Amino acid sequence: MNTEILVIEDDDLVRQGIVDILELKGWNAVAAKSCSEALVRIRGEEYMLYVLDMKRQTGTESCSAGRSADIQTIPFFSYQPMTVKNLS
Repeated sequence: MNTEILVIEDDDLVRQGIVDILELKGWNAVAAKSCSEALVRIRGEEYMLYVLDMKRQTGTESCSAGRSADIQTIPFFSYQPMTVKNLS
């Protein structure tokens, strides 16, 4: 099994930030800008972990196709993007 983490995020800054943090912590991380790009990568390789935002799972472009029988034992980590509002 590959020891890389696949980060699936459409926002360039968020995607690069997540990859940078993972790499600073000693993990090997690769990025995909879209679910379709991620699915191409998944077909060619198996990853240790998949990181994607909740919007990716329920939006118009679903990554659920990546949850095929051959990779169901691979963990998915989903996060909810949030907007920081001016609290003053």
